[in-house]
Amino acid sequence: MLMSAAKTVRPTILVVEDDCDFREMIKLILFDEGYRLLEAASEQDAISMWNKNPFQIDLLITDVCIPYRSTGVELARKLRAQKPDLRVIYTSGFGIELLQSEMIVAQDFYFLPKPFAPVQLLETISHCFGAEVRPSLPYIIGS
Repeated sequence: MLMSAAKTVRPTILVVEDDCDFREMIKLILFDEGYRLLEAASEQDAISMWNKNPFQIDLLITDVCIPYRSTGVELARKLRAQKPDLRVIYTSGFGIELLQSEMIVAQDFYFLPKPFAPVQLLETISHCFGAEVRPSLPYIIGS
């Protein structure tokens, strides 16, 4: 009898980042780790990607500041309205202190300040999926 090794199914991640080079870096890191990756440069692109892959996205990684008069927080709210258990990692080149006025109403998220090393991204993703209980307060990497 032949036994086949079970392949680990990795979560599907939607990355929303308007900086093409930074998005490409994230894509390479996640692809090398075997994650299924969807990418978008704006909220409009992200919503379109979401609609093509309903309920298949497990994690949203989004810049807090995204183009066209939207924010990553607004995007996460829209997507979580359809999938409340969607995990979210916000990224930003600004400190979380500058963003708390908007993010304070968002609960259950992780924050990863830019720039970050590949290992920091992977650790944050691991925290998102490794903990049985997700944090009720923001989990900030690198602070």
